[in-house]
Amino acid sequence: MGAIAADSRTYADTGADRVAAAALICIAEHGVRAVTVERIADEAGVSRASVYRWFPGGRSDVLLAAGGREMDRFFAELEPRLAAADSLDDVLAEGLSGAVRFLRDNKPLQALLEHEPELVLPHLAFDRMGTAFAVAAAVALRHLHHFLDEDD
Repeated sequence: MGAIAADSRTYADTGADRVAAAALICIAEHGVRAVTVERIADEAGVSRASVYRWFPGGRSDVLLAAGGREMDRFFAELEPRLAAADSLDDVLAEGLSGAVRFLRDNKPLQALLEHEPELVLPHLAFDRMGTAFAVAAAVALRHLHHFLDEDD
């Protein structure tokens, strides 16, 4: 069985979570194109039928769940660091360094960037980043508002 990170296994509380975690491991080891429902099921230690029971859309639903899981993990790691920041500078520094650290250490993403960059890079163009910017702004506002003078 492959390994993304020790903490990635702790998120696997349900069968569907285990399948999403397994998909990330498969992506890190084989890339997206080589990921099949069979490979994910084997990695998760479940049957193909179970995968389809949890994810009726099959592979595409599993991959979406895996991406959502990584987003949840990212915010679970980042939020406490932002909440503990003592100044505006600290919030900004933690936000940027935390994002860079997470992206740098994310094995599935790094595997995609190395072997299948055409699947990732188009989504990083500024004209396609509206949703990411909106999410980042919402998270940032929760941690920045008490450092900003409301009279400005």
